[in-house]
Amino acid sequence: RNVRCLRKGPNDDRVTAPLGHHDVLIHQVFCRPCMLRDCPIDHRCMGAIGVERVLREVQDVLEVGERGGGRPAAFLAPLRASKGRIVNIGSIQSFVHLRTPSSPAYTASKHGVVGLTRSLAVELGPTGVTVNCICPGPIHTGMTAAIPDEAKTKFARRRVPMRRYGDPEEVAHMTLSLVLPAASYITGAVVVVDGGLTIQNT
Repeated sequence: RNVRCLRKGPNDDRVTAPLGHHDVLIHQVFCRPCMLRDCPIDHRCMGAIGVERVLREVQDVLEVGERGGGRPAAFLAPLRASKGRIVNIGSIQSFVHLRTPSSPAYTASKHGVVGLTRSLAVELGPTGVTVNCICPGPIHTGMTAAIPDEAKTKFARRRVPMRRYGDPEEVAHMTLSLVLPAASYITGAVVVVDGGLTIQNT
């Protein structure tokens, strides 16, 4: 089956360009809130952010999510034709609130990903297209690279039952499982890949 990777910025109109026949759409709107403002990854800064700062962050992050959220529309016609798969990428902050810089904005945007998944699953169900969501927990990625290893270890031992950060491949394996023919009757599912973090902290 056809596989293509299209990685563009959130303002790149080429993302909406038709790609021809395709069967799978992995939809991730990347936005690390602390990149939007000069704010270090340091929980101590939260007390000094203030309401106005939080509101600015919410507006910035949701605007990115809104622009990105409209992108899948260009892909729906070919997916309907092939009874394809959509996998949205959320976060554990779709369910739990982790106190990080700009976390109110990030948490709000990731809650929206779960809502988008469930509504699209219902709307596209009659066409045979499945829509599911992966919610990763603490993973070794470029987004978490700036966090010191000592802080990661401390966080994992305190908050993650498996006592470690996950690897990107572990998220990729679950994503792959949702686009296989064996998953043709799974839609509207939200799968957490977090080493048990959410179940321990909810």
